Amino acid sequence: MMEPWVVAIIVASAVILIISLFAAAHLRKLKKAKKYERSLKMKPLLIHLPPSTDDVSAGSSRDERDIASEAISKTQTMYSILASTITKGRKARLYGQQHFSFEIIAANGFIHYYAVVPAKLTEVVKQAVQSAYPTARLEEKDEENIFEGSIDTSTISGAELNLSKDYYLPIATYEDTKRDASMAILNAITNLNKNEGAAVQILFRPAHKSWSEAGKSQIKLIQSGKETKKTIGGAGIGQTVIDVIRAPFEVPEMHEKKEEIKQINNIDQDKINAINSKMRYPAFETLIRIVASSEDKARSDAILGGVISAFSQFDTTQFNGFQVNMLKDTKKLCTDYTFRFFPTKLHKNILNSVEMASIYHLPEQNAIPTTSVERQLVKQVDGPAKLMTEGLFLGTNEYRGNKKAIYLGEKIAVVICTSSAKPVWVSPSSSKTLLFRICATAAASPLSIRTVML
Repeated sequence: MMEPWVVAIIVASAVILIISLFAAAHLRKLKKAKKYERSLKMKPLLIHLPPSTDDVSAGSSRDERDIASEAISKTQTMYSILASTITKGRKARLYGQQHFSFEIIAANGFIHYYAVVPAKLTEVVKQAVQSAYPTARLEEKDEENIFEGSIDTSTISGAELNLSKDYYLPIATYEDTKRDASMAILNAITNLNKNEGAAVQILFRPAHKSWSEAGKSQIKLIQSGKETKKTIGGAGIGQTVIDVIRAPFEVPEMHEKKEEIKQINNIDQDKINAINSKMRYPAFETLIRIVASSEDKARSDAILGGVISAFSQFDTTQFNGFQVNMLKDTKKLCTDYTFRFFPTKLHKNILNSVEMASIYHLPEQNAIPTTSVERQLVKQVDGPAKLMTEGLFLGTNEYRGNKKAIYLGEKIAVVICTSSAKPVWVSPSSSKTLLFRICATAAASPLSIRTVML
């Protein structure tokens, strides 16, 4: 018969185990609920690309490689601002940081750029995008549906890209290649037929500052040039056999292998420089998801393969690159894509702001191989600070979300000048039909418009 104290220990252990199981199940339920809650509170923003007149390459005769580097480097400002959204506290540790999704979607003959963001961080994201691209316009609009037509999950293909080596090693960036990777990615999703779609979904959230500790440890290991190994035999198989024979008579000693100090070669120095360079910039836990859809499985696989091939330009033989995880469960793939699910723990897939900028940025015209990518035709400008508050209402000026009503005052006349006609004076007393006709003409021909105080 067992002692009472033994029975008590067994009962207490059983109770603790049951409580732990219930707590773990409850925690999983809470995390799942939070995952759906965050997904439903995300807001899609369509990014209208800046007009071509704002391109760095516009009117420039410089080397294309320098132009590409300068154009993409602007995006680092955007990612630096987004890195500042990191939060601390129990909820952040339990559920992870709130994440963003930058997307390139090809559907219905067009390619669109989207930023899908937590609703409460909408203004922060707008500020970040427009800090890098002042003339970009963000519009709250539902994203395009890539599952058009008679498409079911059996004909959909998808994959996720993860780093192939330790996350502190960098991938190839625009600083290394001196070219814009957008052209290859856009080429892969350009020639889609009716009822076909494709999307590149880049999910990311700010990484905790401790992410760089592994890189620092690796640098110290390389710089020390020594490695210590301990075994029972330590000196090799022969010494191990001797220790086994002597074991019945005396306790074997721990044999420590002599430290071999080696001089750092060029390859090791390049590795140290690469790790240091990556740790200089803010970083993000990242997941890249690619989805392709059509009415034929083979065609979906072909579209997916083209996009995956485009990402091979970020691979380096010496440092890092992407490995492909083909997703067989297409129902789960569609759910994860639609709700933008991001694993709570994904600490081994980290990219810094330079790497992120290399993958997702707003391309310039020389990096856009197709007319499917729409850009703004003209630059938007802010209306005057002082405006009439009454008179003939002409329209609304909208700039970065701010709307201003534009009125034509009673003491102001508009002069329309053309190259082939005499000036036309239009005052508020003129008929609205005449005003609208002139506005329509101005939109279709080069007119000079001036306002004059009467």
